[in-house]
Amino acid sequence: MVGCADLIRGYPDPATALLGLLLVSEKYQRQGIGRRAYALIEQFVQDWHTCDRVRIGVVRTNEAVVPFWNQLGFEPTGEVKPYRY
Repeated sequence: MVGCADLIRGYPDPATALLGLLLVSEKYQRQGIGRRAYALIEQFVQDWHTCDRVRIGVVRTNEAVVPFWNQLGFEPTGEVKPYRY
């Protein structure tokens, strides 16, 4: 397996798709696969015709991925929630 994604339609509101996880196996990282996977996810969301935005969450212990998401156009909201698991 190269990777996986977890995508929820209409959460936390009907116009938002929540990308809970985009994971690329370490063996395949830094090859553009994550960027291409996100482009496919974005197209998938657009094809729903119900969601006009994608929201993600980044766990503090994984802050190294923030530049990747920033390059894709995501911006921090400043919202911080406790991590329960």
